[in-house]
Amino acid sequence: MLSSLFFAILGLLVGAGLYLTVINRALSYLRRSVSKLLVSMTLPVILMGGFAWLGYTDSWMGRWVIVLAFLAMAIGEIHRIWTQRQHIGAPPVARLGPKPSIARPITTTDLAVLHYIVPVHSSDQEGHRAKSCRSAERRLRVAHISDLHVNDRLGRDYYLHVMDKVNRAEPDLVLITGDFITELEFVHWLPDLLRPIRSRYGVYAILGNHDHWAGAAEVSQAVCDAGVELIGNGHRKVSLNGNSGLTILGCEEPWSPDRWLPPGEICGDLTLALSHSADQVYRLSQAGADAVFSGHYHAGQFQLPFLGPVLVPSRFGRRFYHGHFVIGKTHLFVSAGAGASNPALRLYCPPDVILVDFCLAPSAK
Repeated sequence: MLSSLFFAILGLLVGAGLYLTVINRALSYLRRSVSKLLVSMTLPVILMGGFAWLGYTDSWMGRWVIVLAFLAMAIGEIHRIWTQRQHIGAPPVARLGPKPSIARPITTTDLAVLHYIVPVHSSDQEGHRAKSCRSAERRLRVAHISDLHVNDRLGRDYYLHVMDKVNRAEPDLVLITGDFITELEFVHWLPDLLRPIRSRYGVYAILGNHDHWAGAAEVSQAVCDAGVELIGNGHRKVSLNGNSGLTILGCEEPWSPDRWLPPGEICGDLTLALSHSADQVYRLSQAGADAVFSGHYHAGQFQLPFLGPVLVPSRFGRRFYHGHFVIGKTHLFVSAGAGASNPALRLYCPPDVILVDFCLAPSAK
């Protein structure tokens, strides 16, 4: 009896683990619909109930299946932790905003600004841990916004507060990595919310999965009406001070009907890539991106204290769910997003805007 109960509980855990593994990798590709809700609700019942029943029976084969599945998941989690630690980058040099507290679980509008400093093409092995740009270096300040999910539950004032935070940082360049809306009914808010953004070299953006699902044409028109330049799966050259420049790459796969193709020869001081999901980071790194900016994961949106997120819609699971990572010579910055929708609620997971100071080599005289 005790052994049956033990294996039934172990089977429940295995079923729950398999559900999270499957749903994490499927959420990005399931459109918001009744079928998505049904899959999310019925799959855990099938997997958890099935493995619990398998464990409760006296079948030695069923119990071996449970044990082997448990060991496989444990090995997978160990591999995830090891890989994540190999890629982890420097923490932010500053964090502005309310500090998370266990006693205050609801963090839906506790906007934070995470400030990073990155030397470009530095021979210093610890260069990515710089505290400031050297006096001879030129600073390019990039502000990264993602996942606004504009809706009336958060309200216009909150989104204007986000834009004010960006402007106060006095960025040279603003990058927005998609999911402007969830519902098309709020697309008319975008021009008024985005138009106040100020930056020296412009505002560039791509669309996210929800933008494509809600209506890519309407979202694109509203974003362009605000003076934001959409890149799509293309790229742009931006001149810096007339004697140097940067390349901005866009990647809207896998939701765009157009394929992303790496550009030809890339030249300039810096190559920045916008990808709604960090799942494309290895391809973008191979294409020569110095930095990749992503969102999409919402850092889980709901986190457990000390344990972190449960659901992260990524083919890599929780590997790149939030923060700064280094893949080869490429820096990856994954935002928790500035908004939230369906539901418009965050637990132990503050929204954020990412600020990165790139320290460039001195200009030739």
